[in-house]
Amino acid sequence: MAGAKLIAQGIERRRAIMRFVKSYIKRNGYAPSVGEIAEAVDLSSKTAVRHHLAILVEEGELAVTPGRYRSLRVVSKGASKKADSKK
Repeated sequence: MAGAKLIAQGIERRRAIMRFVKSYIKRNGYAPSVGEIAEAVDLSSKTAVRHHLAILVEEGELAVTPGRYRSLRVVSKGASKKADSKK
């Protein structure tokens, strides 16, 4: 049961990250830094934030341009479904 609790905590953490990223971009016009995300969702490790961001990218929730600072983009569900249907 401890594994299920950890999975649920990870899912909720990623939801919090998504809420923060969306609101930050809407408010500022650009993506937050990893440090700003860590502070906003109460994570002390930037590595943990990067781990959650990698999962969100893999799940198609976010996109990132490698090597570019503040390059996170929220991927719209409609756009990813259209891309899948073209394959």
